[in-house]
Amino acid sequence: MVKQKSTLKAALAVLLALLTITTAVLLAACDTGTLNEDSTPTIRIESDDESADDTSSRSETKPGYADTPEICDIVNITPDTIFVTGLCQDGATVTISGGTEDVVVESLNGYFVAEIGLINTTTTHLEAVASVEGLEDSEPANFRGQYNATAEKRVDGNGVTVGLSSRLFADRGIAEYTGQTLMTLTQLREYREYVDSRVAALERRSGGSAISLVYVYIPDYATIYSEYLPASAVKETTTTRLEQISENLNGSAAVILDMTDVLLAAKEEGEYPVYNVTDGHLSEYGGYLVYKAICDVMMKEYPDAAARALSEFDISYELKDGGSLVHYLGADKTVIRENAVVLSPKFSLNVGVGGATGINISEVTKYEEGSVEMYTGTEERNTTERVIFGTGRTNLPSALIYRDDSVLPFYDILAERFNNVMFAASGDFTINMADAERYSGGTKSLVDYVIIIVSESNVDKTFG
Repeated sequence: MVKQKSTLKAALAVLLALLTITTAVLLAACDTGTLNEDSTPTIRIESDDESADDTSSRSETKPGYADTPEICDIVNITPDTIFVTGLCQDGATVTISGGTEDVVVESLNGYFVAEIGLINTTTTHLEAVASVEGLEDSEPANFRGQYNATAEKRVDGNGVTVGLSSRLFADRGIAEYTGQTLMTLTQLREYREYVDSRVAALERRSGGSAISLVYVYIPDYATIYSEYLPASAVKETTTTRLEQISENLNGSAAVILDMTDVLLAAKEEGEYPVYNVTDGHLSEYGGYLVYKAICDVMMKEYPDAAARALSEFDISYELKDGGSLVHYLGADKTVIRENAVVLSPKFSLNVGVGGATGINISEVTKYEEGSVEMYTGTEERNTTERVIFGTGRTNLPSALIYRDDSVLPFYDILAERFNNVMFAASGDFTINMADAERYSGGTKSLVDYVIIIVSESNVDKTFG
């Protein structure tokens, strides 16, 4: 009896071992995507219910055919809506079918982004096919989207919408363009009175010295590249809040720089992009145009504060990881990348250490490494902080600059145009008279300029 029991136990042990090995092999096959051709793998569906790390890879392309798209991200925006990102041949058009309607999207920089409606409350089987001029359509990339009852669009002010031709738009910018943020006549009157009162207060404190209050309004990406907005972005009015403000402040005691026309003209010229496509900020060329407009104001009284010429920069393109729009969308920044225009100064930015902060302009880090996204870390000084620079050049003016993050691409080159300059913390628009006296940089009672730099969707923060 004892021997029989031992034999039975041994047999059971062998059987369990075989089952364990078989299960492990099957799981490994699933993890690496080695499924039979009729099955449809789930590719990185990110939701509260499940998250998979599987990614598709392009199959070997037959001669004369376009490459099969590679699906990278599938993320629920709402329960029955997903966005899909992927890689494809440069210049390819990708058609995704199987959802509520076929979606045709033009690629950009070798990637594509599309928004897809799901057809049921379980699993929707989808396929993506790439078309390239002169080639046969690609083999389909099969994938699936999963209904997710808990998914919802961001409500923290950082929502992102997928537009045409793989473009991304901040929801706040769409709201501005479509006229959802208009001001009342009372609000406009109060805003004008507020601006004029700030000018009067500065002039009273200046002791008779010249001082200028300059407002710089930077339009959102949706205003400049409205042709890429989705069909759902329908204008509700014939004007926008920024247009209201510009017209309302015409003839104000302050200097008003609405950059809309300048940036639209530069876009039409097409020499360089004026906005990044994966980030909420101007490109460095677009930033240069804003910088030049500010310097053009200052050079009337301070000729040495004229803008540096473009010839004083090395201009190049660099492929960088995607920026804030990709981040807020929840996509992979190494897939949606930016072919960014970069302006590298030929002149030194090792100035500014004479300011109260005790650092040179060059010591402030603008971007995350290898990305166009704004650096906000603490290991190095970043552009969101309150920083004071002193360059020791008395032939240049002094200023207080109140701003949001729109100053990022031209932060450093603007700082270089001053004797003393204080950048308030990003989002702080309260003019401090004590600072105006403290950083005047000479015998004058106050600084020469108080400059407000704000993006279109943040203009309400500059009032009161």
